[in-house]
Amino acid sequence: MTLADTLALLRARKQLTQRQLATQSGVGTATVNRIEGGDYVPNLLTLEKLARALDVPMEQLTSLEDLREARRAKKAAA
Repeated sequence: MTLADTLALLRARKQLTQRQLATQSGVGTATVNRIEGGDYVPNLLTLEKLARALDVPMEQLTSLEDLREARRAKKAAA
């Protein structure tokens, strides 16, 4: 499961909109939207903020290898 899928699933389980998650986490609404759309790979600080707002361990959102792979794919596409 990708970070985008995991974030959307966890957010839905908490019955939060993207805007509500953004407000609770201190992350911009556009950032949440881009992460869920697979268009943005967040840094660790952003992941930590999202995990806290969702009340899950950061590791539940993604593994470091998933982040590395996503960054490599983004660079290759550029």
